[in-house]
Amino acid sequence: MLERLDAVRWSELTGRQGPRSGAELPSLIRQAASGTASERKAAVARLREHLWHQGQVFDATAQAVPFLVELLPESPVAADLCLLLGLISEAVTYGPPESVAQAQASFVAVRAGLPVYLELLRRSERNPAQAATLIYLVFHLHEDREALIPLLRPLMTPALEWMIDIALSPPAPTSETRSAYGLLGAQAVHTLES
Repeated sequence: MLERLDAVRWSELTGRQGPRSGAELPSLIRQAASGTASERKAAVARLREHLWHQGQVFDATAQAVPFLVELLPESPVAADLCLLLGLISEAVTYGPPESVAQAQASFVAVRAGLPVYLELLRRSERNPAQAATLIYLVFHLHEDREALIPLLRPLMTPALEWMIDIALSPPAPTSETRSAYGLLGAQAVHTLES
């Protein structure tokens, strides 16, 4: 796991703290991969601080995403990772104009994790927190709706099932889509905090 982590030139990447602030990312990713559950959770929180801020992502974000996806299948903090990946995906919609290229690269990196998300959806009934944050994450993957909808329907409560058609509607997010994202994000955070 994480064999390619040291191949990335992290110190040359921009994070929330500015140019060349990516140097801390490999150690945070490793901390998210090992240690106690509380240490891993703290590492994911720090990763969020570095990789995503108020809807903005950075060039370090797209580089870090494949490693976050790699951690997902067996991680005790998979729910926290899914929430972070969902936030990163949303940057395509909400990021400021100067960060569009970074947001697009980050979204492409998140979308590349689809096989992992599909597998997690198949077994998500065992973990409600992970299911809630995973649903929030995959709702951003409009292009993959045909693969996602059959796995999402059984996980959604009848009161929330309407969101499947709205949130995964092509071609681009609408105000209804953003409302669905907001509701799902709030539900995911509430489930994580419960």
